[in-house]
Amino acid sequence: MTKTNFSSSLVSATFESRLNRFTLRCLVEGEPILAYLANPARLWEIFLPGRKLYLKPSNRSNKLPYNVIAADLEGIPVLLDPHLTNFFLEKWLRQKLIPGLEKYSIVKKEFQLDSSRFDFLLKSKQGFMVLEVKSCTLLAYRAAFFPDAVSQRGKRHLLKLADLAEQSGWQSMMLFVVWWPKARYFLPEFHIDWAFAQAFLANKNKINYLAIAATLNHNFEPDEGSIHQLIIPWDLLEREMRDRGVYLLLIKVEEETTLSVGHLGNIPFRPGYYIYVGSAKKNLQARLNRHRRHQKKLFWHIDYLLAKAKLCHLLPIRSATDLECTLADRLSYLAKPIFSFGCSDCHCPSHLFFSPTNPIHSPPFIYLLQEFRYQRLESELT
Repeated sequence: MTKTNFSSSLVSATFESRLNRFTLRCLVEGEPILAYLANPARLWEIFLPGRKLYLKPSNRSNKLPYNVIAADLEGIPVLLDPHLTNFFLEKWLRQKLIPGLEKYSIVKKEFQLDSSRFDFLLKSKQGFMVLEVKSCTLLAYRAAFFPDAVSQRGKRHLLKLADLAEQSGWQSMMLFVVWWPKARYFLPEFHIDWAFAQAFLANKNKINYLAIAATLNHNFEPDEGSIHQLIIPWDLLEREMRDRGVYLLLIKVEEETTLSVGHLGNIPFRPGYYIYVGSAKKNLQARLNRHRRHQKKLFWHIDYLLAKAKLCHLLPIRSATDLECTLADRLSYLAKPIFSFGCSDCHCPSHLFFSPTNPIHSPPFIYLLQEFRYQRLESELT
């Protein structure tokens, strides 16, 4: 077993906020401190107020006083440091513990190929294999997903691996590591990163895909007996990954304003966040791109608001089922409806809702988003 000596030095903390991509504000024994986060993922589902974190004191005076190591999820520590993931993975490769890679040996770490750098160059009697490792932290029910935000780098790596696989004597693999023992399935996150999921599916016959799950024990050491391979449900992916579905727009109004919105007339908007529910039976990506544009003809109710407010996030939910009104109804219990807005073609009271605080930091909102994105998939997988 790999010894980390982390358990004796780790400090328990409570998450408060994420100040920027790499800095968290936490409480340690009631005192506010700053901690460095090596993981650039969004981690919305993990970084919720009150989440228990595990920090390691930094031994470098020019850095923040703590480094984020893991988060507590349902009483299970989930590793958040991708450097540690690669550290453990190297040990597993040498110990022949990874399913399907038992016959490979490590030739080089941090392998540079043209303008891209990959985690490992491996070799077996069949030739060379370039291995790219991705830490997967988007967990829902018994499934894990990657990425949790649009990843241009992930797509670039994937396409480079596909090109490499066409060369004689070379193989390529993208390996997803999931620190969640309950995981049984892996999928590319097609709701969030449509382009990555398309490339993932299109190159399934060129690239070797492997997803494994493991857990940390109470000493924060990998339980190497827990390593197991995850299933990639290709039929489900091909069926669900269509360019259609519903979406949420998260919009911020900076100061109190009144807008003239088509036949609805003047509507007052107070400062805060607004959640809009929309749908597209086809060309969902084109609809989302339209909402991003500033220059467009004002047609839908939401166009009038977007012309004066800040669009913070687009949250698509790809599905063949029409979920728009169901989602709007559920949101009415979490946020205040702006009556008659965006619902002229249905019987809903509203498709726009007000929240005084950012919904991304609200556990009920995050759980609702997970339910509509992933619970349907979970029922089909079982």
